[in-house]
Amino acid sequence: MQDPAPRPLLARAALLGLLGVASGLPAVAAARPARPATAFQSEAEEIIRERIGAIGAMGPAEIWREAGRVSALVGDELGADFDAAIDRMLAEGPATARARLFLAAMRIDGDEVDYAKVAEAVAPAVGAKDEELAGAAVDFLGRIGPDISDRDVRRDLADELLTLARDAAAGIELRASAAMGAYGLGGGSQIVKARRVLKDFLESSDPTLRAA
Repeated sequence: MQDPAPRPLLARAALLGLLGVASGLPAVAAARPARPATAFQSEAEEIIRERIGAIGAMGPAEIWREAGRVSALVGDELGADFDAAIDRMLAEGPATARARLFLAAMRIDGDEVDYAKVAEAVAPAVGAKDEELAGAAVDFLGRIGPDISDRDVRRDLADELLTLARDAAAGIELRASAAMGAYGLGGGSQIVKARRVLKDFLESSDPTLRAA
């Protein structure tokens, strides 16, 4: 998503219309002159908040699709201001796991991504009560892991995933994914611990653990 050169933008009502949001305004509004970056960021943030409200009870696959759609329609139009708005919202600490995943998925579609900050914003979603969302967060962290250069962040994430991998109350598939994530993100002793957890799964007398 490249930062576009200054040009008239689609009005907010038009962008929401493209996203399928009901509005009493015309589908396409008149072009308007360029405004300060802060105004563009505020517009982006307002649109994003409306979309967060719309994702409701969506599962991960639907969240990824919606994030891709919003990135294509709004992110490509607003460019760096869209990225900056998401960065600010991630830094605030989204209220739900769905919001964290939605914002993070859009942000990695943008430019100049700080993967460590994105990962830190997603990390709390690993503890979501909905294991489908928790699993999506684990998988997301594993996917962006190679791009996280901050060793301290990688270590902290690996520790969090190891804690989940050892949680007997969590689902087997979630625990196995967490162990794999810790193996990829961690270093030294964390890799050894993750390997041990996976080995325990394979050697367990519980068939569900072996199958994980």
